[in-house]
Amino acid sequence: MTQMTEEKKQEMTEKNDETRIYEIGYLIVPILSEEEVIALFADCKEVVRENGGVILSEGEPKIKNLAYSMAKAVGHNKKNYDTAYFGWLSFELPIENTQKVKALFEDKESVIRAIMFKTTREDVIPKKKTSVIRKKKTLRTEEIIDTPASSEEIDKAIEEMIIN
Repeated sequence: MTQMTEEKKQEMTEKNDETRIYEIGYLIVPILSEEEVIALFADCKEVVRENGGVILSEGEPKIKNLAYSMAKAVGHNKKNYDTAYFGWLSFELPIENTQKVKALFEDKESVIRAIMFKTTREDVIPKKKTSVIRKKKTLRTEEIIDTPASSEEIDKAIEEMIIN
């Protein structure tokens, strides 16, 4: 029985050596229509699947202001963009297809920039949001006065607070 357990461990290790978890973030030119962005998002997921990848989580492209202007050259034309659609995918992929998938993202005319990096399964799985209970601090007073206080009353109250 110990032999069987060791064989399973070896199989799992070999599988982990063959595939890795990656995340890719990409910027899409803002001049596309929403339908074109959705189609490009589906195409990006298909690129991963066609190369033996399994999508683990995703973020649909949403328009964002960029921190700085980015240029994209298409043919002989070069355009600068201050906004772009930002989308991302997390996936498991065979190691030998990593460069191919990254190149396919970068070669798309509508993608301004793409960055791909290795991550872990724990970082990909969405975490449950936990609620935070905060205690509300209250200021207690002995009495509430609706009439404005005189400057002497204010000075007296301040002196009492300082002494206490």
